Amino acid sequence: MDLYRARGDRRESESCTDGKSSEDAHNGVRGDDVVEVSDGRSVSHAITIRTREDVIMSVRSLIGIGLCALVSLLGSNSVFGQVPAPAPASTPTVQERLDSLEKKVDAPSLWKTLGFKASGFVDVAYTHNFNNPNSDLNQLHIFDTNANAFMPHLAQILLERPADAGGSALDRAGFRARLNFGTDSRVTRARSNYQTGTTNDEVDFQELYAEYIVPVGNGLKVQFGKMNTLIGYEVINSAENANFSRSFMFGLSQAFTTTGVRFTYTFNPIVTASFGVVNGWDNIDDNNKGKTIEYLVSDAA
Repeated sequence: MDLYRARGDRRESESCTDGKSSEDAHNGVRGDDVVEVSDGRSVSHAITIRTREDVIMSVRSLIGIGLCALVSLLGSNSVFGQVPAPAPASTPTVQERLDSLEKKVDAPSLWKTLGFKASGFVDVAYTHNFNNPNSDLNQLHIFDTNANAFMPHLAQILLERPADAGGSALDRAGFRARLNFGTDSRVTRARSNYQTGTTNDEVDFQELYAEYIVPVGNGLKVQFGKMNTLIGYEVINSAENANFSRSFMFGLSQAFTTTGVRFTYTFNPIVTASFGVVNGWDNIDDNNKGKTIEYLVSDAA
């Protein structure tokens, strides 16, 4: 009986404790109220941990959003800051590339500056005669005289500086030197120096003259020296002749070259006239007291 009352007094004293914790009332002995208090602390601690996690997640979210915004801003700035590429130029042609390389690599030479030009050709042929003459000669032929045989007709070197009517006084001066090697030289060389057909000398200056264009009107060309003749439709050089075998008239009735002075004037794009005073037919040295007059009116084209 007394024991029950003592326990009841303890409960009453616990319930009547003002503002004191259950630990103070029980002097360190935990009861049911203590359990309730400890459970409340566990809940508050769990809430605190969850709150920190939420804060950390919020901070991470804000950092991620900030980084995304920064990347987007930088990307937009780089896009807007780009300079538009220029439109591609047209592709140069092969000739334009070659001209550009020549200008970069080839320095102007003295030869090109002075306006010199060099050219030439080689003429070797085989002539067959079905009559098979005992003399092995083609009768009445001028250059292709050997029957059933190869002939080294001509190896020619041409060095010239053509006169330019539209240039300076120096540009209006020019020259031509045409040197031949081969059997054709026996025929075309001047008679006053050699006896045609009686020597095996196969070297000859077919042409050797100087020229100057006088600035009068369209330009009066004056040539002095040994020049190809103005007569005939055919020419000496096989590379410039339409026929391989020249006609009888070309070989027997006209001069190959003349030596003297010649004047040439172009009146318009259609008419050109030439007039000359020379020593004679194929004569370098004048073998008489007379002079020969030559003239030509032709189509300038």
